[in-house]
This record gives sequence, C-alpha cells and structure tokens, in this order.
Amino acid sequence: MRIDIWDNGGRTFDRYMVVIGWDIYTMSHNPRSPQGVNQSGGQVRGAAASPPKLWGNKVPFGKLPDEVQIAIAERIIGTTGEHLT
Repeated sequence: MRIDIWDNGGRTFDRYMVVIGWDIYTMSHNPRSPQGVNQSGGQVRGAAASPPKLWGNKVPFGKLPDEVQIAIAERIIGTTGEHLT
C-alpha cells in the first residue's frame, strides 16, 4: 500500500496531507486529540503524482511526530482491516 505524506510547515492547523492508496486525510500535529484534526478528504486520483504546492514538502513517515504516525497506522487498519506488526 502506497503512503505519501506532505507537511506544509504549519501554515495551517491541518499541516499534514496524507494519501493512503487513493484515500486522502488532513492531520494536525495532534490528530488523536479532541482538539486535533484527523479528517478524511475523500479520494483523489492523480493528486499524489502532482500535488498542489500548498500541500508543502513531501516527508518520510519516520520524520513525523509519534502521534501522527499512530494516527496514520490507525487509518490503515481502519481502511484495510489489516493489523500492523
């Protein structure tokens, strides 16, 4: 499963744009908090290949805050029903 992540550097509260397969999500630095953002944006086709500049810079999964990594893992489990090991 392909996962692409962009960080706009905090220009907006939902600074991370996460594309998992064809599903797109916006996330804040604290996406698992009641005060955070972890919202589905539906599905995209082709946007990951040429994302808008406002998405920011592409970042590797390992460079994300722990809370964002966990939220992405939860989205993967929720999307596919698979368990991460």
